[in-house]
Amino acid sequence: MKKALVLGGSSDIGSAIVIALANYEVVWTYCNTTRQENPGKGIFCDLRDMEQVKNLLAGMKDIDLMVTAAMPFMPFDNLDFEGYLAIRPFLDAHVYAITSAKTVMARGGRIINMLGQSVEHGFSGCAFNAGAFAFLHNLGKSINSKEGREGRLSVCDFLLGPVETRIWNGYPEEKADFLAKAGKFISPQEVAKTVLEYAGMQLLPGECILNAYH
Repeated sequence: MKKALVLGGSSDIGSAIVIALANYEVVWTYCNTTRQENPGKGIFCDLRDMEQVKNLLAGMKDIDLMVTAAMPFMPFDNLDFEGYLAIRPFLDAHVYAITSAKTVMARGGRIINMLGQSVEHGFSGCAFNAGAFAFLHNLGKSINSKEGREGRLSVCDFLLGPVETRIWNGYPEEKADFLAKAGKFISPQEVAKTVLEYAGMQLLPGECILNAYH
């Protein structure tokens, strides 16, 4: 049975992905929410603590699929340096996990990152999320251009439109505004279904643009 690691497996998107990976031996991380209904093995890991991240990865071996769904939504003023300091530990954790692939993943392993479409056009009021996503997106492209061509590792970034998650409950005006324009949100289950499809492709694309209205 293939092995999968899902960072952020207790998030709405991450939990749907864990459930969808029924044919994998899944390890998933949680911090604020345990998601006891998830199959597989849940491990507590606060991604803001690099020692916890290192200990998590040190216990991994021969992973076939890594999915990252652990970047929090952090609204800050675009010119507030504190926003950068808040997102930086999560970015560091993602970069560490991805660069650890050389020791924890099987040859030909795949990484699928849950990012936002803000990698291309920014995100007003959430600039540091957009910046972190853009960094990871370019990191993935660089890995594909070298390790991908060598058959060692491939990365696919999901560039997501708004997904129906609990976070929107705190931003009802923004949710109503988006619904008025687009009509619907992507469901976490739709994201998970697409992750499963992409994970099984013979050739993993470098990105997947997923919108509710496509």
